[in-house]
Amino acid sequence: MSDDLAISVHNLSKKFRRYSSVLDGIKEVLHPFRKQYHNEFWALRDVSFDVKKGEAVGIIGQNGSGKSTLLQILCGILQPTEGEVKVNGRISALLELGAGFSPNFTGRENVYFNGALMGFEKEEMDKRFQAIADFADIGDFIDQPVRTYSSGMYVRLAFAAAINVDPDILVVDEALAVGDARFQKKCYDKMNSLKKAGTTIILVTHAHDTIKTFSSKAVLLDAGRVLKVGDSGAVVLKYMQLMFPEMAEQKGLPEAGPGFPDEKTSDVSREREVEKGYCLEIIPGKDDEAKSFGAGGAWINWIKIYGLAKPNIFHGEELIKITVAYSWDKKILGDILKTKHLDSNLLFGVSFENNQAITITGLVTTLAESRKIDVDPMEESVCIITYEFELPTLALGVYFLSPGIALGRQSNHVTINKYQNLVQLRCIPIKQWIFGLMNWPVKIYKQGSDREI
Repeated sequence: MSDDLAISVHNLSKKFRRYSSVLDGIKEVLHPFRKQYHNEFWALRDVSFDVKKGEAVGIIGQNGSGKSTLLQILCGILQPTEGEVKVNGRISALLELGAGFSPNFTGRENVYFNGALMGFEKEEMDKRFQAIADFADIGDFIDQPVRTYSSGMYVRLAFAAAINVDPDILVVDEALAVGDARFQKKCYDKMNSLKKAGTTIILVTHAHDTIKTFSSKAVLLDAGRVLKVGDSGAVVLKYMQLMFPEMAEQKGLPEAGPGFPDEKTSDVSREREVEKGYCLEIIPGKDDEAKSFGAGGAWINWIKIYGLAKPNIFHGEELIKITVAYSWDKKILGDILKTKHLDSNLLFGVSFENNQAITITGLVTTLAESRKIDVDPMEESVCIITYEFELPTLALGVYFLSPGIALGRQSNHVTINKYQNLVQLRCIPIKQWIFGLMNWPVKIYKQGSDREI
């Protein structure tokens, strides 16, 4: 194993035995002729990759692809069936919630026990304990049994214990997903500082944007096998193609980073009329009712999207027109107005979100005075609203439109019907490299010159 490598995985395979019942396992052990009652399941097959010292590597894949099994082998919790794993350095791991801590021990006792497993004497842990307690910030619960902790408190203490033992290699498996937003940022800030200090970090998460921004390299697993290893952007793109196979069939689909097709090769023109291009029409049916919520009494009859580059596909910078037909029952809404003491007015809107449930924007009729549309629900019972705009250049991925209708005013209203994720679209940017969620239009000038860059 080379001195510049932190982890080397070569032809790694892991087999499990699956029994239909506990009784089958007992029968297999006691059978005089060693009859087999199990089925073999290979969680990993021929997995190979290297991780350099100081490298941040993301591991991504669908549920059941073998990610957690791989991490448990890297940490020495499981032994491989075939192949080998070489680790150069001290590993500290934050695996699935509940692993590593005894529920009957207090938080303090678990911290010291975890330190002992890492090879630290009590005197060394005495010096580190206060830093761990401060980072976890769970107060007096540090001296209460872990079984009394919430999932958020548990992960706070587990992460604090994992990062404050000077690991050469830090392994994190989805556990941060249960923390609140402030603590997650605190954790990623700490991991970024560890990365800058030369700590090797292995991160498993389904948040592909995090993989791209935090990791320089990624490993894509599918059904226990390595599908792709390399630049994190290219691996995430392959993951998206795996999740949505139809994306790979689109001509001009770019690899991550520079080298996009020239703008002249695109069939997208900013100057075209809104009505040109494709029109996508969605009429909510019974299968969509599970996506709806609200006080009731209103309906989204249909939604039409004009100007798409291809069916369900946009590239960015298209001129888009979204038309939504709303209707409602005057009597039901009248009753809501009386019981909730709301103004007699309807609010219409469409939210635009990515597949991590991050709202990109909300197209609402009362966000500004220029968009204000007063509709009295007692005077009318149907309304068609059109939202017209130019799409920004967004990052490669899947996006959702959620139309809704509310009763009252923006400061005091009740949602009466909203279809969450009613329309699914896919963005395949072909003009520019995207850093972050979207390309932000900007003019850049050098100081002392009026020439735009």
